[in-house]
Amino acid sequence: MHKQLLRQALESKSFIKSYPYIGFVGNQMLGTFTVHAEERVELVNLMFAKNHESFRYVSSQPTTIYLASKAFALESLGSDLEDPAYFYKEELGYDFYTEKNVMLKKLYTSHVEEIRAVFTVLNGKAVAGFFDFDLSFSHEKGQAMLSLNLNQIFVKPDFRGTTYWMDLTIAVYSFVSNVLYCVAEKLSKPHYFDVYVTADFYTNSDEKIAKFIESEIRSVFEILPELAPHRPGLIGEVIGDMGY
Repeated sequence: MHKQLLRQALESKSFIKSYPYIGFVGNQMLGTFTVHAEERVELVNLMFAKNHESFRYVSSQPTTIYLASKAFALESLGSDLEDPAYFYKEELGYDFYTEKNVMLKKLYTSHVEEIRAVFTVLNGKAVAGFFDFDLSFSHEKGQAMLSLNLNQIFVKPDFRGTTYWMDLTIAVYSFVSNVLYCVAEKLSKPHYFDVYVTADFYTNSDEKIAKFIESEIRSVFEILPELAPHRPGLIGEVIGDMGY
């Protein structure tokens, strides 16, 4: 049976240590984690180098991020001016499948693991915003590829100007960076390992957020040997493919 390395990474001790309240129920990923004020300060300092007011976020309250929460059942998240987005928690979670393609009369088999996730923030019991993304991983004969597709970040009009967009951005790149590290721990030596980050922009803010997430993931990828010196070095790069 083909090794499901992405699933193993998500169930590893390293990942659970970072996200003790996220786990699998069947193929569904459920749970919560917290974004702290200090993380917002770091984000603001990195995204807005000349902003000298970032430390005002130190005293702000932490935000709980919900993964595949029941709040998504039949929840419309769009505004009157935008197409509504509907999510059902049954559509979220982990999948493993095999693809077969013929190239130059030769059959190629590809094993793919995929996660569809939506991170949400709540205001009371109402969904205030969300960030949905797909994360897939393929691994064949010394070659591996982790692909992140940033679908949409959306904060309802009533909650714009809050820290919610920061919390969702931090949540995504922190989660994916942890997955990247835990997957790298599972790979043998030598290994060719590429990471692709894709996104479709709806606004200039979307573009800035997507490129920031890409840069943070690239930073983690580049220091993997330092984070885990006992693990093999990896040959590869982080590739961004973004646009409208």
